[in-house]
Amino acid sequence: MYTANVIHRSFSYGVRVQSALDPRLSIVFSGDTRPCPKLVRLGQVSADGTDVVLHEATFESDLQAEARKKQHSTTAEAVDVFEKMGARKLLLTHFSQRYPKLPKIERAMHPETIAVAFDLMAVPFRQFGELAKHAGAIRAVCSYQQQAVEQVDGAKND
Repeated sequence: MYTANVIHRSFSYGVRVQSALDPRLSIVFSGDTRPCPKLVRLGQVSADGTDVVLHEATFESDLQAEARKKQHSTTAEAVDVFEKMGARKLLLTHFSQRYPKLPKIERAMHPETIAVAFDLMAVPFRQFGELAKHAGAIRAVCSYQQQAVEQVDGAKND
């Protein structure tokens, strides 16, 4: 296991884990962070490259000022870190709980390699491509949930 200090609050780290069963398999977890060179280098440690990057994407790309202020990343910044690492798969996590919807993801160049995950979700590595294909269904569920929240908020204000 390897770690790197990341840009968030004190004592925040990114982690790279190599599989004990298959040393060629590696995963990088960003933790909460702004994009930073140390995290990119952490993903470039092995000659084989990183297989999966789990990167927080708390804010949509148009909220970059808020992301900077709160020391988090936008979806576009997480994609940029993934590309700089040269990793194979990107799993976006840690979305803002204030907006129960799937964030917009700039995935035009990576339609099969970028997916989203939520708390307590398990994603088998071999099924990663299948998860990426279900983004439309996940977006629909999150949109329905967003509408329900807005209805409750509207009723509270009446």
